[in-house]
Amino acid sequence: MQFMLIFCLFAAAASYSLPFTSELDEHWGHFKNVYSKSYTSAEEARRRLVWEERVTSIIHHNLRADAGLHSFRRGLNKYSDLTHAEYMDTLNGFKARNNFLERNATTWLPLSNVDIPEQVDWRHNGLVTPVKDQ
Repeated sequence: MQFMLIFCLFAAAASYSLPFTSELDEHWGHFKNVYSKSYTSAEEARRRLVWEERVTSIIHHNLRADAGLHSFRRGLNKYSDLTHAEYMDTLNGFKARNNFLERNATTWLPLSNVDIPEQVDWRHNGLVTPVKDQ
């Protein structure tokens, strides 16, 4: 029975496609408003295509998550209109030179007059905040 449910969910996900409807237009407009996105007319079509592919991927993933195949759900964020390569260029911009670590390395010497615990759970000290922008 469970196999049949999972099979049906996969079949529904595989056959699901996002039509160009006014509802999708509203979601696209909402996405641009929420994340303050604006594009040239030439770029708009390309960004929307990337965004629609991302939405389709999220829907398929979340259907599998609802079937218990994943332990988490996905959603849109401000990077949802970027290709994977553009996303990596945006967030992985720092390229350390080969000798950067050696040049800036220092040796840490533990203080002899202070008792430092082996580990600290910062959640109990009020220093961990909820996820903000992930």
